[in-house]
Amino acid sequence: MVYVIAPLGFDAKPIIKAMMDLGFADLKEVYLILPKEEKDQRVETALSEVQKVAQLGGLKELKKVEVEYNDFFQAILSIRKLIDSISISGEKIIVSLGGGMRVLDIEVLIACLIAADFQRKRLEVFIYPESGEGTRVSFTVQDVVTISDLYQAEFELLNVIKEMRYGSITSISERLKIPKSTAWKRINKLVEMGLVREEKRKYVLTELGERVVEISYNFNEYSRQFTRRLTP
Repeated sequence: MVYVIAPLGFDAKPIIKAMMDLGFADLKEVYLILPKEEKDQRVETALSEVQKVAQLGGLKELKKVEVEYNDFFQAILSIRKLIDSISISGEKIIVSLGGGMRVLDIEVLIACLIAADFQRKRLEVFIYPESGEGTRVSFTVQDVVTISDLYQAEFELLNVIKEMRYGSITSISERLKIPKSTAWKRINKLVEMGLVREEKRKYVLTELGERVVEISYNFNEYSRQFTRRLTP
């Protein structure tokens, strides 16, 4: 069973897709983060659409959590308290972003990033393409925290190990054109972080390492697409 937290502004599609992807039978509770006292017909329409789909799927009730989104830090603290209350159960929490109000998305994401270590491992973020087509991007919040601790040279090392599948210290240092001692230090850090493991004197990515490389690739790809859109 999973919990879902989803900011809802003007677009119901990402939340509806998340519920359908997860399967209604596996949903324990769905919490909609709504702008407090926001009298906007678009929000009401989106809420009505989500409620209709939820009822068809057999969900009796959607939990509505209103936040003062204009008070940035208070909104983050309110969402963090919600995460604290849900995480007591020990279940996975899916955070579906893209509900049409970016400030709410950002507040929810920051609340996830400042969650406790044990919570970040159970918080998984879903982001759907704005076009409504294509596959979603998903990652755990802990993956993002792990990426923030890496330098560019360490990302390059992870990518080389992925390309080689199994790489020795010698082959990795030659591929990167760095001294063996430098390669050794970097690999040891990645082993300690749980991104790489040793197998018969060669190194391979762990499951977490594979996810970090994939997230890094997706982020770079989206950045390139976004930059192309901004270029006249």
